[in-house]
Amino acid sequence: MSTASIKSPAPEPLYAQLVRRTVEACQVAKEAAAAAAEGIATGSSALLNSIRQREKELDTLDMEIDSGVTTAITQVTESEARELLACMKFMIGLERIGDLLLSFANSAQSTGSSLDPQDTRDLTQMATVLEKMLTDVGDSFSRRDVKRAVEVLRADAEMDRLRNLVFMRHIENPRTSLARQVCKSSS
Repeated sequence: MSTASIKSPAPEPLYAQLVRRTVEACQVAKEAAAAAAEGIATGSSALLNSIRQREKELDTLDMEIDSGVTTAITQVTESEARELLACMKFMIGLERIGDLLLSFANSAQSTGSSLDPQDTRDLTQMATVLEKMLTDVGDSFSRRDVKRAVEVLRADAEMDRLRNLVFMRHIENPRTSLARQVCKSSS
């Protein structure tokens, strides 16, 4: 028999746990965006309802990272402290994305099948762009890939373009649509 002892791996430092959990939060937000895209495209209430659970996960991760950073920030190097602050900023944004996706899912369910087909396409496209952005954000953060992070910023312009298309259609066209309805009813 050997008397060699089995060494268990050292526990993961809190700093590393917080960075890992931030990347996991990007994945949860990405899954919520994917559920929103598929849910709106297919009209699936089950998918739209699944966003609620992911939003709760993001809330939990937000509290965990906030608490962990508060504990760890004084025990790390200056560059690690900056990274921990970035984790907190990420979580603020990711938690907000979760809230907005949940609001979106609730609104999508309340409109049901009355949603205009063009809106369905545009909203599905927006959720798909968001899903890709969240994938890229998580990957760029975990790999420290600045080039990919810049691509995310560029993708934001596409999100703005799609949002503007939807707004323009609903802000400018209702007058035209209303005028047509008034003309038809007058005839």
